[in-house]
Amino acid sequence: MELFEERFKRNCKMSDYVIGIDAGGTKSRACAFDLQGNLLCCQVTGQGNFLSDFNHAWDHVISAADACITYMGKSPKYLALGAAGLYGSGLEYSLEENLKNRYGCSAKAVDDGTMALYGTLKGKDGILVIAGTGSVVYGKSGGTILRIGGWGQILDDRGSGYEIALNGLKELVRGYDAGRKMSLMEKELLNQTGCSSIHGLPAYLKNASKREVGALARTVLLHSEKGDEEAGRILSNAGQNLAEMAMNAAKRLELEKPTVAVSGSILKKCQPVLEAFWNMWREKGLDFEQKEEEELVERAALWFYQKETDC
Repeated sequence: MELFEERFKRNCKMSDYVIGIDAGGTKSRACAFDLQGNLLCCQVTGQGNFLSDFNHAWDHVISAADACITYMGKSPKYLALGAAGLYGSGLEYSLEENLKNRYGCSAKAVDDGTMALYGTLKGKDGILVIAGTGSVVYGKSGGTILRIGGWGQILDDRGSGYEIALNGLKELVRGYDAGRKMSLMEKELLNQTGCSSIHGLPAYLKNASKREVGALARTVLLHSEKGDEEAGRILSNAGQNLAEMAMNAAKRLELEKPTVAVSGSILKKCQPVLEAFWNMWREKGLDFEQKEEEELVERAALWFYQKETDC
């Protein structure tokens, strides 16, 4: 009897397909899909941050794509790359040309948020809110793509893990200035910074990475679950801030009943933030459709392909 895997691989070689690549700061993943959207294979390689190390990122991206092509046994009809940091960089144009020249097919390069927007919403109109260490909102209406936020921790990272942690530390220093005793949450936050006293916090924030600070958001969540009102208020405000950004995107795009999807660790793993986010929409009496199911962001390649070929 013919093995299923062998039969599946033979059928793959007969199928037209597209490749989507999600290139991030720690890994790059390429996925092949047939033109009906079925996943055919995935390959994972190293980091794909073109802004920090272009050559290594390029090597990892093409290694992942090459592995998919080797598995499929034929070239793709289309290839789409989504990479962190491309928004406004101008690199997307040169990357598209490089991909077209290497693989001999149409290609598209976008930032990772736009890739996630198309992949999550299956190419349809709507809003995607991403909140992890940082935060950003993407919206789509027809051919218009709108981005709100994503300015980084210095300018504006509303609702992000970084802001949640920072607000916890701000409560700590404000309480100190007011002569108030530190709460259990504040004591733990200070301890996790490694500072021997509160006066070491300015130097800590100057030298710590965004990811290191953002990781402190877990402490705020833990104490919220224990009933700490201060922690609960910080998380609720984060959810409300994210909702305001998303509602602003829907208003600017004139989406009367937007499909709204959420992504990122803060919205996926921090229930108080997620509840505050959806409650804000309901309290405002806005009509929206809540998207629950997960989607592979790499499948955005199929929706880009369909858009360009009108199929």
